[in-house]
Amino acid sequence: MVEQHRDPWTETWRRRAVTIPLFFVVGGLLIVLSPLVVVLGLLYGPFEKHRFAKLRFVGFMTGYFGGEMLFLTLAALQWLVLLGFTSSGRKRMSDATVQLSNWWGQVLYSLGVFFFDLRITVEGLDALEKPGPLIVLLRHASLGDTPIGPTYLGRHFGFRLRYVVKRELINDPVFDVIGGRLGSCFVRRGSKNGGREVEAVCAQLSQMSPKDAIILYPEGTRYSEDKRAKLLEKLRRDNPSLHALASRLHHVMPPQLGGPVELLCRNPGADVVICQHVGYEVASSFRDLVDGRHLHQRIEVMFRRIPYAEIPTERSEIITWLLDEWKKLDDWVAERKPRVIVPSVPELAPVSLTSQAKP
Repeated sequence: MVEQHRDPWTETWRRRAVTIPLFFVVGGLLIVLSPLVVVLGLLYGPFEKHRFAKLRFVGFMTGYFGGEMLFLTLAALQWLVLLGFTSSGRKRMSDATVQLSNWWGQVLYSLGVFFFDLRITVEGLDALEKPGPLIVLLRHASLGDTPIGPTYLGRHFGFRLRYVVKRELINDPVFDVIGGRLGSCFVRRGSKNGGREVEAVCAQLSQMSPKDAIILYPEGTRYSEDKRAKLLEKLRRDNPSLHALASRLHHVMPPQLGGPVELLCRNPGADVVICQHVGYEVASSFRDLVDGRHLHQRIEVMFRRIPYAEIPTERSEIITWLLDEWKKLDDWVAERKPRVIVPSVPELAPVSLTSQAKP
């Protein structure tokens, strides 16, 4: 189990005393009201631009909150049955939580595919067949790309995942409970104590076995043209040489050069896997999911593995290497984007009440 900086137990349980009951209340209401919601959705669906988009979204959210309730209950039962309040029980519980975490990721992945009718193709799975340890760098473009790691590295290939994610995700009670047990790192973006955040990220490198994989999102945030422009402008002012490298990227965010670079500098011998994908960016916001922009979307995913021996060890060389690898990702996205990202199908005009009234 990874040692890391943890919140005081009073802060942890004060937070959970709010988030866990809230999720149970919302989940219970969605389940109880689901028959009424289905009827209303069927009546309203034909008049939407993307037909039945709202009904699909509510179905997904019901599955999500229902899953939160189920997995929180399973986590509590694990704690009781495996005596998680004892030192020996915490080790058993940590091992069992790995499977629970991967199953939750698989559930989220399946809910997205089912309710939004996604067509996903995956290449490069042979990159995950050999043992690790691994440092996995995932492109971050959407709310929907987060289950890729637990679904493929966890469920399919049995890696024990160590997450480096933004602090805001700790308000998701399943991620809070499961991530806490697995030693995940919840990074405070924009923290005044950046050094502590970097050390928390690098703590994930401790005691890595061939079955361990660190999951992180080097871009630090979902892509948008506005975010990209602001970051490039900051680089232009502060570091012109890096700006020249980062400005080559047009379809992805430039990677952050703090925690990810330090992690690679201290890498004791792990191969790097880059997970690149295209198609998820059509649902880069919550509103996109509600409006149905994600419906029937084609998505392509590819894993690339770079052996440890091919990764530079000097900081300046690592920065250049990381930006060069992100340029390869950018080129890959640019090549596929025109044929992968298409308007949601079928793109039908809403039913007109006046036209229906005509004989």
